[in-house]
Amino acid sequence: MTGSNTKLVMYMVGAFVLFITWDSYGVINTGSRGLNVIDPLRIADQARSHTIQEGGKSIEDIVVQCQPISAEEKQELAKEIKHYESMQKFHDKIKETKGETGLAAHHKSIIKYLKEKVLKKGWSVLDLGAASGGMLRSIIDAYNEMDELKGPHGKFQAVELVTGWVTFAQEFFSDKDRFGDVSFVEGDITDFTLDDPDATFDFVMLNDVMEHLQQKRYGCFFNKLKTVTHEGSIVYMHTPTPEAQLHDKDQFYENVLPHHLLISGMANAGFELVTFEHDMDTECFGHPMKGLPRQIEGGGCYMGGWIKYYHATFVRASNKGLYQLNAS
Repeated sequence: MTGSNTKLVMYMVGAFVLFITWDSYGVINTGSRGLNVIDPLRIADQARSHTIQEGGKSIEDIVVQCQPISAEEKQELAKEIKHYESMQKFHDKIKETKGETGLAAHHKSIIKYLKEKVLKKGWSVLDLGAASGGMLRSIIDAYNEMDELKGPHGKFQAVELVTGWVTFAQEFFSDKDRFGDVSFVEGDITDFTLDDPDATFDFVMLNDVMEHLQQKRYGCFFNKLKTVTHEGSIVYMHTPTPEAQLHDKDQFYENVLPHHLLISGMANAGFELVTFEHDMDTECFGHPMKGLPRQIEGGGCYMGGWIKYYHATFVRASNKGLYQLNAS
């Protein structure tokens, strides 16, 4: 085959290879024929025509599925939350929000990244999976203290599933002279109602939240995210790497989230990838394995020999051409 047909087939093969190997190193060995490899956002639409499997389901099936939570599952989750509220981790989050303890190492890294690379003056902010509000408080402090962020800004709002954290935060952030216009609502990040149901936000953040999503609710989340954003909205996620999740199996309600599934799901919902960077600043115990890619050598936090966290930033962009494979 020659000409434009050959080019199109080569792109499609490249797309297929990319999705299969994206989790390993993000580098594709295209061979001596020099196949073209397309940005994953521009080929997310191709997932529809390939039978790439994740646990027996295609990527498209997973990122669009939105199944209801059964009464039994709700009861079980309520028990888990009640148990979690009795644990020291629950109380440590509250102490962090109140400033009685310093920020956790990964929270310091998140705030550093957001201050240096993401936040803009005047933004409204939505924190999904906000815990007791420690990270939101750090964002408020940044807007109050940094010259480049000071000035009028939109509303700050948060959503959290754990009742005890919501009760605490609603009282703690009620001081408008200290914190401004902040509100907390209780809800699942796939199903919640804000004070203003029509509100959209300039900036949405999910800090170590995406790994907690149930597989059958990814579509619910991506759909909900569209309702609280507008053209140009920025969505930031800080998430454990798949390698870390495979190693750390005893965490509360967590799943391994492959990179390509997240990027494909966001693209399918109309969010273009802006940056994807491993978190090299978090400090923790752990040692790198031998033979790591050079880009993640010298980090401060490894789990199972691999860098533990990553930063991902997306922008809401409605141009459908960004997410489709088109022959040039």
